[in-house]
Amino acid sequence: MVWITPFRRYAPAVLVLCVAVLLALALATGPGGLKDWHASLVAELMLLLVYAALAALAAYLFVEARQREQITERERANAEELYGFSERLATTLESIGEGVVATDLDGIITFLNGVAAQFTGWPASRAMGAPVREVVRIVNEESRAPIEDPLRQALARGSRVREDTTAILLSRNGREHPIAFHTAPILDTDGWIIGAVLVFQDVTGLRAVQRHRVQLIEELSQANERLRQEVARREEGRRAALNLMQDAQLAQEALRKSEENLRETNAALEEYARVASHDLQEPLRKIESFSNVLVEDYGDRFDAKGRGYLDIMVKSAGRMRRLIRDVLAFSRAGVVEHPFGSVNLVKVLAVVQDNLSERIRERNAQVIVGELPTVQGDETQMIQLFQNLVGNALKFNDKPVPKVEVFAGDSDSEWKITVRDNGIGMYTSQADTIFAPFKRLHSQQEYEGTGIGLAICRRIVTRHGGRIGAESELNKGSTFWLTLPKIAAGVCGPSSPHADPVTTKQGEAS
Repeated sequence: MVWITPFRRYAPAVLVLCVAVLLALALATGPGGLKDWHASLVAELMLLLVYAALAALAAYLFVEARQREQITERERANAEELYGFSERLATTLESIGEGVVATDLDGIITFLNGVAAQFTGWPASRAMGAPVREVVRIVNEESRAPIEDPLRQALARGSRVREDTTAILLSRNGREHPIAFHTAPILDTDGWIIGAVLVFQDVTGLRAVQRHRVQLIEELSQANERLRQEVARREEGRRAALNLMQDAQLAQEALRKSEENLRETNAALEEYARVASHDLQEPLRKIESFSNVLVEDYGDRFDAKGRGYLDIMVKSAGRMRRLIRDVLAFSRAGVVEHPFGSVNLVKVLAVVQDNLSERIRERNAQVIVGELPTVQGDETQMIQLFQNLVGNALKFNDKPVPKVEVFAGDSDSEWKITVRDNGIGMYTSQADTIFAPFKRLHSQQEYEGTGIGLAICRRIVTRHGGRIGAESELNKGSTFWLTLPKIAAGVCGPSSPHADPVTTKQGEAS
């Protein structure tokens, strides 16, 4: 069939030439001259040529018809294949989750899938044929400035435009969609640019992840900062603990030395107490004895002035004896003499009233004892403590009928014992100073005493783990209170007149 191609190329020209020659001969010979030419050789050749031309024309027409039929079938098959491909491509573009917009060289939209229609707010039927700048409006997320048409950039550059992840697609109804997009030119089979395509996707979830990531980074930074501060604080605490340990060691060493000094001081006090009990009191007793002999045997030989001197000497010796006794009692008040045991304070007050019975009777005083607890303590020191307090309440009282009340109250962990009187009282500012040794608020001529009784009371209460204080107003009486730790014992009622004394009679309060 190689001959068909040149035949198809030259057959029309030969056919036209033959037809022209035949027409020329027909015109030249006319109707009558055709018979002569028919008989001649030339006429036969011409006739043969006409037949050949007609045969060639018939062959040409047959081949051309068959060729056209084959071309039509191929074109129909190609068209069907192209249509199927177009349908599959359109279905694919409609099915993906990304928006797709295609334009021609003039920026007129030629394709817009469903996702793009949903995000732009333009139906595909109205968007097709519209300028892309009217349908697709993209602005910068931060500056809100319009972004240059990315499709035009792709057409101008002839290459793919990078993805932008900080863009906002403005819908037709005003809604905003954060998107990431990229564009690329569309090329034909020969490599010529025939349009551009824009592909974008919704990044709302990505933005949420990014914000969450930023938040996590911020929280991690804060946690690191807190950790750094905590480490620094703990390091500072560790150093402080080391310093405290060093200070504690120094304090322990100082405490050990203080304990040694205290033991030496206690030993000195005990030595002093022994000396005061024997060496000092022995000459004092002799002074008192010979003073009494002078008064009894030779008193009538002294004049008034001499007897006055003699009385002063006797009173001074007695005052000295009481002072030595009180100092000795003060030195022993903080020293453990007897182990602690259960002490019934009602019985203690019964002993105190018995010891002070003569003074109570002389002053026509009333000593009212309420309910008092049983405590853990040194019974002898408890008697000394309350005898000092009740004795002071009787001594510093100018009322015709002195009145002293002793009662108790309780809290969760301690007892509070109160001794209240209706005596002369004192200024409120003086209530905190009267517990110092040798502290006196009155002269010796007004009230006798050494000023050490309340100091003894404080040492006794402190030794028992409690506190002591006073509240008073001038001429309105005084209230002394003290606390003692609780024990598992009940509250005892007031003692009866026939209560058994706990110990022997003690000396009067200072």
